[in-house]
Amino acid sequence: MEIRFLSGTEAASRLRQQAFVDAWERLRASCPWATRYQSHAFAVAWYESYADTMEPLLVTAESAEGGELGGLLALACDRRTGELVNAGGHQAEYHCWIAREDNSDRFIPAALAQLRERHPRASLQFRYLPPGCPLGWLESDRALARLAEKREVPRPLLALESEQAIADKLRKKSNRSRLNRLRDAGGGELTGAIVTSEAELAELMDEIARNYDHRQEAMNDVRPFGDDQRKKDFHLRLLRAGVLHAFVLRAGEAMVAAILSVKSDGFLSVGVLSHSAELAEHSPGKFGMLFLAREAVREGYQTIDLTPGGAWKDRFASTHDTVTELTIRFSAMQARVVALREQALASTKQLLAVAGVTPQDIRRLGARLKPGTEETRKAS
Repeated sequence: MEIRFLSGTEAASRLRQQAFVDAWERLRASCPWATRYQSHAFAVAWYESYADTMEPLLVTAESAEGGELGGLLALACDRRTGELVNAGGHQAEYHCWIAREDNSDRFIPAALAQLRERHPRASLQFRYLPPGCPLGWLESDRALARLAEKREVPRPLLALESEQAIADKLRKKSNRSRLNRLRDAGGGELTGAIVTSEAELAELMDEIARNYDHRQEAMNDVRPFGDDQRKKDFHLRLLRAGVLHAFVLRAGEAMVAAILSVKSDGFLSVGVLSHSAELAEHSPGKFGMLFLAREAVREGYQTIDLTPGGAWKDRFASTHDTVTELTIRFSAMQARVVALREQALASTKQLLAVAGVTPQDIRRLGARLKPGTEETRKAS
C-alpha cells in the first residue's frame, strides 16, 4: 500500500478533479463510520473559506492502477504556526480518516507513521472519532500507542419520536404558557421554517452571529463569529453545497431562534444554536429545538445529534452514546510531558470540585484579570 501526500497547489488541483471527487465519495459511502464531516463538500467549503490561513494536506492510499482510493485523511497545515489539524478544524464535530473496512488497520498506522517522519514535533487531534471508528491498530502498534492519548466522551442525542409525540410536548401546560409569552413578547405567531436560500441565510447571518456570540461570551468568554471573520462565509458555503441544515423559529416576522446543523444519514448534528437575548427569559432556545425536532421528523430524520460539550445539551438529550477523543503526539518526549501535565490537571480539578469551584468561576476570574480590566489596574 503506497501512502501519498498531496499539499499546496497539487492538493488544490486534485480537489477540483471530478475523478478524484467521485473516488472520495465512493470511499466515504463504503466506510461504515464516515460522517458528512468527511465529505468532499464539507472539506472543500472549509478549505476555500480558510484558504489564507490553512494549506490543504491530503494523505491518501491509492490503488496501483489508479482511480480508486483505499484510504483518505483530509488535513490542513496552519500557514502561520505549522500546526496540523483535521479538515474543518474545531468546526467539524467529528474528525476521522475514511477507508475501506478491510484496509483501515493498515492505512491509518502507515499514514500516521509517515506524518510523524515529516512533522516530528507536531501533534494531531481527532475530536471526536465517531462511533464505530476502528482503533484496534492502537493495540497492535506499540510505537503509536505510546504516543496516543485516548478518552471516551458521552454524546447527547435526541431520539426523534413521532410528530404527534412532539406536538404533545408542546401542548403541555407549562410549555403552552411559555409559548404564549414568547409569542406575545416576540410580536406574532410562532412558525418554524427551513432556510434553503443562500441569499436568505446571508441576510440572517449577522443576527444569528450576534445572538450566538452574546450567549457564548456569557457562558464561555468567547465570541466564535466575532473572533473568526471567515465563519459566516464558511456556513454559507456549506448551505450552497447542500451540507448545512438551517432552521429558523420566528414570532411573527422576528427571528427568535436559529439552529445550524450538518446533515448526515438520518442525523442532524447541531453546530450553532442561536437565540434572541432579549427574549431569553421565554426559553426561545428550548422551543427552537422542539420546533426543529418536529420539522426533522417530517423530513425523515431519526436523531438530532447534540454533540459533546455543554450542560444545556444534556437537558435536551433523550439518550447518550459514546465517542472518542484521540490525540497523537509525534514527539515521545512531548507525549510524556503532556501525560504528566494532564494527571496534575485532573488532580487539581478534583480538588477544586471538592472546594465548590466551578470551571465557570475560573473563566470569570481569568476574564477579570485580563490586561486592561479594572481588577488588573487595581492590583497593579
